[in-house]
Amino acid sequence: KPPREFRWASYIHKLLQQVHPELQVSTDGLTVLSDALDELMERLASECQHLVQTNDRATLTARDVE
Repeated sequence: KPPREFRWASYIHKLLQQVHPELQVSTDGLTVLSDALDELMERLASECQHLVQTNDRATLTARDVE
């Protein structure tokens, strides 16, 4: 069985309800936001990997990110 694809939709919806309970987001809007978050997380993971390799350590610290 292949692993399930991670979805941001439920988290986006919960956050929107906390911040602006009177607003709603369309399915297309959720898809766009989810894709944007996927791209952001991919770039963040790539940059973290680069920092870890550059510093020749297995752990990324807050100081490395500064």
